Amino acid sequence: MSNSNLVNVTVPAYEGNYTQGRSKNIEKITIHHCAGVFTAEQIGNIFQRVGRLGSSNYGIGNDGRIGLFVDEKDTPWTDGNWDSNCKSVTIETSNSQTGGNWPVSDEALNSLIKLVADVAKRNNLGKLVKGVNLTWHKMYSATACPGDYLISKMDYICQQANLILDGENTPTDEYFAPNEEYVLDIAKCIHTSPNLGNNILPAERVDSFTKTLLASPTGNAMLKAGTEIKCLKIAKENGRIWGSYGNCWIELENEYGERQATKTDKPVEEYFLEGKTYRLLYNKCIRKTPELANNILQATNVDAFTKTLLASSYGNAMIRADVELTCLKLARENGRVWGSYGNCWVCLCNDDGTKQAIKID
Repeated sequence: MSNSNLVNVTVPAYEGNYTQGRSKNIEKITIHHCAGVFTAEQIGNIFQRVGRLGSSNYGIGNDGRIGLFVDEKDTPWTDGNWDSNCKSVTIETSNSQTGGNWPVSDEALNSLIKLVADVAKRNNLGKLVKGVNLTWHKMYSATACPGDYLISKMDYICQQANLILDGENTPTDEYFAPNEEYVLDIAKCIHTSPNLGNNILPAERVDSFTKTLLASPTGNAMLKAGTEIKCLKIAKENGRIWGSYGNCWIELENEYGERQATKTDKPVEEYFLEGKTYRLLYNKCIRKTPELANNILQATNVDAFTKTLLASSYGNAMIRADVELTCLKLARENGRVWGSYGNCWVCLCNDDGTKQAIKID
């Protein structure tokens, strides 16, 4: 029986604080909290004390580092229930502050998810199910452990660990990233700052383009489900993840770890299609041909309607960011994707794969 290779430090528990060997097969993982803020080493030191009469297989420090204290082949004294001890791999988790709902840091939570997935895989526990093969101390003893925060995260821990087991995903801290595009899974309000304060924009205060994306033209400004947004910035606040939308913010994941948006990861050749409408993310020059030759139209040479779309009435004809274009034709040149604009062309995607426009239908 092996131990996890995710371990950062080994602090062997005193031999009188656990039982060598196991009388039963491992059937589950049991999660605990430390009721304090500790490093992995400090957690391990507690179980080295003679007469402690307690231990766990693993511990996770507030910084996310993982400690091994009792080999998985041996029985830890953690759950206050002998049958559960014999069947469990146990994990102590540091809190990020004491009292209240006993929260843990994002670093500790993400390490916990990875460790749970690793233990489940090596011990053939199958799909993790809350309360069945992913359990917590309170289920076996009269205690508040592991605290309200971790108990509220059990569905999320199961979901994220199962995704790792299925090879479909990485934990959330690696999923949401700046300069990525996401499709909203449900309608979401537009906030002026990345928090749930009294900061929702009224529908009448949004720009004309955003009004076309709202679920309702009155009340709170709420983007419809299925809306695609590019988030140049990502912020975390009280367990939530937010993505920027212009100068405002959209919640991408709630406090329960439930994603509110899905990353758009289609290859460029599948994303850009003829006859579709795109919204420019940046000011883009109008070119006579689909290439980066000396072929930019001058602002004085465009028609009256196009002049209303330009960033400036002088110099190069450059269409403003947020303008919508329906491109009847597409062209590809040296890794770039170009969309037609009348008899001219606008770059929709750079040669490094960075989208310059986002599809809106």
